[in-house]
Amino acid sequence: MATLRAVFADVCLVSDRRMLRGRRYGNVVLAGALRPGRLPVRRLAARVAADPVPGTVLHGAALDTFAADAWPVTDADLT
Repeated sequence: MATLRAVFADVCLVSDRRMLRGRRYGNVVLAGALRPGRLPVRRLAARVAADPVPGTVLHGAALDTFAADAWPVTDADLT
């Protein structure tokens, strides 16, 4: 997530709420846009909340809090 945030101006995370609390294993979907305000965050949040297994969308301040200690991965980290 930190790597995407280093490249994209707008990033959000979509996931099962229980997984983010460490109570379940699962997938995280990250979405990024080159320009701020281009992600349909409200629509994503509404769709995710209406799912049979409700999830959550982290964006803005909530994503800042979640990713507070994360550092981007660079090419130097891969060698």
